[in-house]
Amino acid sequence: NCCDPSVLPTAFRLKRNAKGVFHVASYRRLPRTLKVAAAAWNSAKGKIFIGHGKNLRTYNYRKNKLGRIFRVPNLTDITGMGFSPDGRFLIVTTGDEQLRRVRWATKRLVAGWTFGLDRFGIHDSRAVAVIRARFYVSDGDDTRSNADPLKYAVHVLRRR
Repeated sequence: NCCDPSVLPTAFRLKRNAKGVFHVASYRRLPRTLKVAAAAWNSAKGKIFIGHGKNLRTYNYRKNKLGRIFRVPNLTDITGMGFSPDGRFLIVTTGDEQLRRVRWATKRLVAGWTFGLDRFGIHDSRAVAVIRARFYVSDGDDTRSNADPLKYAVHVLRRR
């Protein structure tokens, strides 16, 4: 609901050139009605997963095909997703500014594993990546002034 209806859902494949700069190598148009808030690559499964609201599904870039919708009980308002390096856990940001952990084998939330993001000044979590036991969470808060160094910041967090 955030975007202009003329913006069409599209998947991009990026490649890094010799200087380390990313460029668009190819793209796939997605169905006009598809809503996507988050996407993540599970290297252990060799698959892309996309999410919106409480819905998750696979996406095959080469064939430009969407898998069937499935859900994780009690997981709603997905805004960002990233897998642990071993693919055992899906880490999700949600609209209520929580970082949640899903045990991927069972598709269940890990009990007691909820990490509040608002206390770090994150107002609009949009993505999460897991790198070396740290969580990189981007904040898409449009209300911050252009002079605020936290406007569109990527916060680096570590859960002890």
